Amino acid sequence: MTTLPTPTSQIPHTWATATAAKLKAQRKVDAINRARYAVFAHRNANYNGADLKPFSGRAGANDALALPSRMADTLHYRDGRTVHAPIPPKPLKTVHGDC
Repeated sequence: MTTLPTPTSQIPHTWATATAAKLKAQRKVDAINRARYAVFAHRNANYNGADLKPFSGRAGANDALALPSRMADTLHYRDGRTVHAPIPPKPLKTVHGDC
């Protein structure tokens, strides 16, 4: 008399196979990441923080940052201030005839 395998008897095998495949893939990814980090760390061994120094560009390059942004009738400054400033009406166009 032959007994058929039950579905529950195959679960541990399927789970183990899937887990082993995931572990193998993860080990491969970890090895690649270690190699990338080693190259990056070696390349930047003498990091001097130049990107963290204060801005040293052209004189007056940041002057525009002191000006406010207008949203409808309000001027918004970068420090958080807001000033109500109505938009002045446009002047009427006059038609000049021959003078």
